[in-house]
Amino acid sequence: MEITDIKTYLVEAHRRNWVFIEVETNAGVVGVGEATIEPFERTMVTLIEDYKRTVIGKDPRAIEYLWEDRYRGQFLRSDLLVNVALSAIEIACWDIKGKVLGVPCYELFG
Repeated sequence: MEITDIKTYLVEAHRRNWVFIEVETNAGVVGVGEATIEPFERTMVTLIEDYKRTVIGKDPRAIEYLWEDRYRGQFLRSDLLVNVALSAIEIACWDIKGKVLGVPCYELFG
């Protein structure tokens, strides 16, 4: 299984805007993640779009590998925006893993 695309959605709401992502795979499984951080919603969408090229072709079930690979490749490792973007991708990958195994994500955590 490989990641084929990441789609970002900026949802404008009354009191706050939300950033959601969908991580798509070649197996047709789609995971959903969330990356809302005010007031940087548009920046977050751009950052996730930049990360997209680095995770296309990777196995979304190798969650720890993806996180470490992306985190170590960053200049600003402790930057809040970087961590939120990576977390959104990680959340979506956990969603994919749960769907593939047929269990809710909380069961994957023990």
